[in-house]
Amino acid sequence: MANNNTGKRGKQKCGYCKKTGHKKKDCSKKKEDQEEEDQEKEDQEEEGQEEDQEEDQEEDQEEEDREKEGYEEGDKFFLWSSRKYPDQLVDFIDLNSTLLRDAVGKILRDACRILLERDVAVEGIIMFHCLPELQAYKDALEEIEQQSSLRRQFELLINSVHKKYGTIQKQLDDLLARQEITFDLLPFIFKPSTEVYTTCPDTGSPWIARLNYAMLQSRELHLECRGLDHVGGFFAENTFPRTIKCFQAAMRIDSLVVYPLKFHREADLIRIRLTERGRHFISLKEYQHQQYHGIAFTPGGTAPCRSVHGRIIIDTLSFQTTDLPPIPPLLPPIPPLLLKRRAPPPILTYPEVRINRLDEQDLVLCVPTLRGYCLQAKAFFRFAVECISDIEWNESMIDEIHISANYKQMIRALASSGPPGVGKASTVEAIAEWLKLPLFVV
Repeated sequence: MANNNTGKRGKQKCGYCKKTGHKKKDCSKKKEDQEEEDQEKEDQEEEGQEEDQEEDQEEDQEEEDREKEGYEEGDKFFLWSSRKYPDQLVDFIDLNSTLLRDAVGKILRDACRILLERDVAVEGIIMFHCLPELQAYKDALEEIEQQSSLRRQFELLINSVHKKYGTIQKQLDDLLARQEITFDLLPFIFKPSTEVYTTCPDTGSPWIARLNYAMLQSRELHLECRGLDHVGGFFAENTFPRTIKCFQAAMRIDSLVVYPLKFHREADLIRIRLTERGRHFISLKEYQHQQYHGIAFTPGGTAPCRSVHGRIIIDTLSFQTTDLPPIPPLLPPIPPLLLKRRAPPPILTYPEVRINRLDEQDLVLCVPTLRGYCLQAKAFFRFAVECISDIEWNESMIDEIHISANYKQMIRALASSGPPGVGKASTVEAIAEWLKLPLFVV
């Protein structure tokens, strides 16, 4: 029995090559075939990877060629350049196409009140701020077949600005989602002509203004804002500066001394309050006799403030002509962007504003203080608009003077002469109340 079994095992055939003397798992033929099959698969995979790489390289080359072609085409209409200043490197764009320059100039004028002068480059950040307006203008050109050339120029310009500031836009999106900003990205949230929120340096009350420009200089962000004010006897735009000092890491936007109004948590409530204050401000135009209860502020902070509870005269014209430190001037003509030194963009100005043309958005821009004369202190001050009210006249005071109607002439004599204690001052006060006229004590 043992010999028979051994013989059967010795004559077993391989299930793969059909030869005797070995098992299928030990078959060398199978191993060779398997190795060949594996090698073929590897070769096919390598060929596939090489084909994919070639396709990717071709696509990258095509994209690079398209970009190069776009840049070459764009170079006909605009050119980017960088100019080094003492504290920073600033990107500018020269608009070489007259057609494109005229269209962009209209957009900058309407959106930001920036005047685009001939042969003067525009800061790239201004084009970044105006991307929505540029896109809207380009979309409007889609329906005009005759404007295909201008439409193509706008398309190249918009793509170029997106490519230039794409990384910055991503950083901004991440920060603004948390209502934060870093110092180096501050200029990118201050679009010219946007509404900004700050507080009055005198009264500390809320204040909404419009931004003329924001510019980084010496690790500080300098802003020029504009508001509506009574200046020299008429209603006009006036400017005032704000400065944001350099800070480390990211800060909450609403913790800055000035920031875009849209980031205020109660922007709607602030707008309602300042609209009402604006209406009151408008009502105090020209020369008026008013009541005041609050702190009066000296111009330029040259003297201590004073608590005033009495009558004042709203009189900006006389205030302007006194020898006191001058009020901030009207918007001056600002030099254009020069090659050798950095200057703010030229701003479209309105020296005089007609009150009957103001709307709700204009009312919030009225400044929080008015200039006038305090009868009690005999000095000029700036008065908080919210502390000014109409006078409550005491018309019965004249009745306290017991003088017969037949002796009206005696009032004049009594007011001008007589020993102390006969009632001269009381008579004059009573007459002033009766006639509703200001009383100035010499």
